[in-house]
Amino acid sequence: MGIGRFVAIEQLQPAAEIILCTISSLTLTAISVDRLLALLLGLRYRQVVTLKRAFLVIVSFWTVSTVFSTVRHF
Repeated sequence: MGIGRFVAIEQLQPAAEIILCTISSLTLTAISVDRLLALLLGLRYRQVVTLKRAFLVIVSFWTVSTVFSTVRHF
């Protein structure tokens, strides 16, 4: 019973590694783009970068990384 769980976790580990590495890279990129927008837009920054858009970016990052890892892994 315990060995079956270990095998299942062992098979999912590469996919989890890809997801987490991709999320880390995309998050660092998003932080850099956010800071660039703050410099370039100045006072318009708060109009362009809204909470709704930030949420959509985060959800799209998780979706892209999950799809990428499952396609690559399976």
